[in-house]
Amino acid sequence: MGNWRLPFSGKGGDEIGGWISFREKIDCLTEEWLIALADAWPTPVLSKLKEPAMASTLTWALEFVHLDRMTCFDKKWWGFHCIVDSAERGYTHERSTVWDPEGQSVIFSQQTTAVFA
Repeated sequence: MGNWRLPFSGKGGDEIGGWISFREKIDCLTEEWLIALADAWPTPVLSKLKEPAMASTLTWALEFVHLDRMTCFDKKWWGFHCIVDSAERGYTHERSTVWDPEGQSVIFSQQTTAVFA
């Protein structure tokens, strides 16, 4: 994972990443749960701002590359990493990856975001 900062820290960064898990045990891993994992993270460019501002997804494409419905029966940590490919005039283009607890890529994501600041 890269050197990333918290949103609205004013310290800047084009990456965000870390680990995430489900708060409660889920009985069946579905695409909806995976989308929730991918969508839990803010756009990395919010770390460049010093005050809260709104941001909105304009386009979002998800590719499910591996889905093992048995991996989520125990509470485990999932990996996430997002990098901004370009950012200009309030718009960003980002690429993200979500990994399952065994380190296998599960989702590739491309997103265009507008930041209203």
